[in-house]
Amino acid sequence: MVNETAYWVHTLNPVAFYVGNQPIKWYGIMGVCVATFAALYGLYLIKRYKLTFSPTFFLNSLPGAVIFVVLAGKLGDALFYYPERLFTDPVQTLKTYNSGLSFHGSFIFVTIYMILYAWVGRKKILHYCDLIVCLVPHCIGLVRIGGNFVNGELYGRVTDVPWAVIFPRGGMAPRHPSQIYEGLTEGVLLFFVMRYLFHKYHHIKGYCFFSFMWLYGVIRFLVEYFREPDPIPWWPSMNPYWLSMGQLLCLVMVAVGMFGLWVIVPRVNRVPTPPKEAT
Repeated sequence: MVNETAYWVHTLNPVAFYVGNQPIKWYGIMGVCVATFAALYGLYLIKRYKLTFSPTFFLNSLPGAVIFVVLAGKLGDALFYYPERLFTDPVQTLKTYNSGLSFHGSFIFVTIYMILYAWVGRKKILHYCDLIVCLVPHCIGLVRIGGNFVNGELYGRVTDVPWAVIFPRGGMAPRHPSQIYEGLTEGVLLFFVMRYLFHKYHHIKGYCFFSFMWLYGVIRFLVEYFREPDPIPWWPSMNPYWLSMGQLLCLVMVAVGMFGLWVIVPRVNRVPTPPKEAT
């Protein structure tokens, strides 16, 4: 029997402070930090590596990206995890204060938005996507720890490890603090990996973009084994403790990332062979 008194009970307040009667939540503060860091870090990479994108072109893309992160995250959360809600109560489903945000949904639609934005601006699409994905890991890290962990949501599976935490939302059984695991791996670790890859391969169009896809997919797939799983709605016979919805989506990311590195990247970066001179 697990001794519940031996573990820390999550009692963190999701509200940081009040402005009058208006609560300012840690999740919102993390959102401001994410946008600010993304802007500053993106400008640094553009200047440091003398990229062909102007600071104005880059900064003008961020407001739309933020909107798509929220709306597409809500849509993806409903589509991937609660599809019945889209038909029973679509308005409530898409409201920002109901349920959560799906990373995979946000990633798909933000990628489409960035592709269209770069295409309309007549920029190299994959090169621009390379820059944008380098801004993603810090967003994940801040949201997982400063948002999900503080809110006591998206907690891990039941365990008896010494650092387990009791999340009242999930009952009084100690659980893995999987939000911290994700923040450190998908956030901190992936940030430094992408920083290295961009430094070394930023001149190869699409390399960082597709590398991020398979790297994130592998990391998230493994960390999901510590997280309380979400069942696959249209595959009820599948035990979510063996394969969750998040892991299934990660397998798709890994497949697309690998295909991109092996097929698309070599083709778009192929150097034309000069015609042979007639002898």
